[in-house]
Amino acid sequence: MRWSIYPEIEPKSTLLYDNVVIHSVVMDMMKPQRLAERKICDQLLNISTNFAEAFIYEACARMVMRNMSFDGGKMLIYKKGGSWCRDGWLVSSKWCPNDFFLHGWQIRSKTGHELYEKSLSSHTFNDSNCLPGNFLDAWQYNESFMDSCENIEAALKRYIDDNDENFRKAVLKVQNFAARHSYSGDFFSSAPAPWHETTVF
Repeated sequence: MRWSIYPEIEPKSTLLYDNVVIHSVVMDMMKPQRLAERKICDQLLNISTNFAEAFIYEACARMVMRNMSFDGGKMLIYKKGGSWCRDGWLVSSKWCPNDFFLHGWQIRSKTGHELYEKSLSSHTFNDSNCLPGNFLDAWQYNESFMDSCENIEAALKRYIDDNDENFRKAVLKVQNFAARHSYSGDFFSSAPAPWHETTVF
């Protein structure tokens, strides 16, 4: 619930939605731990005006949240590549038998960053088939979306490698920002884990 109303609680940034906000919500569960470090992250969020700057905030948040537990152990956090759900646009809408759940198939995703180019179904959806006995015929997936698991894993690895490098650069910007803004601790000076081994929700 707090996630959905966060823009009303913390309205300073124009980027308070989706993956940006969830970092803030989870860090709220850490109070009163690492308050000085959280302040640095909040400052980064408040001055962010685009997703590249928001990624620097996320890098800060992931550094702060490393090795932490949340909500009395009820919240489970996986590293990248270790969960059962991923965005379809990561590999041009392709999937393989190892995939379980694909996210991000909204109508709005047909244009822009989260592009998918084909129809999910190979025929027109017929909701009259959604009855006991023949509901499996209601949706026949488009086989052109299928690819080998080896190709899927290779494409995901390329994406992860690129973001590991982007994360490394973002961490350097966090460290420089903290040094310029009277942060006296040494928390940000230690090298963090690669992006794909940091928290994902």
